[in-house]
Amino acid sequence: MATRSRKKTFLPPAPHIVSKKEKETLCVVLYTLSISDGNNSNHINHIYMEELKLHSMKAHDFHVLMPDSF
Repeated sequence: MATRSRKKTFLPPAPHIVSKKEKETLCVVLYTLSISDGNNSNHINHIYMEELKLHSMKAHDFHVLMPDSF
């Protein structure tokens, strides 16, 4: 819910925002994850721990990381 005070609007964080601790946990798990050759063997090259970001991943890379339950 947006609130107004002194002509400034405050919007609360969106529910899908990930905290720094959650980003760190995700990056550490993905970095230490062991995936068989042929599926996504070079996933470590796409994880930047200093920035806590995933870069240059293609759709196939994300599909490998997604669980089958979705």
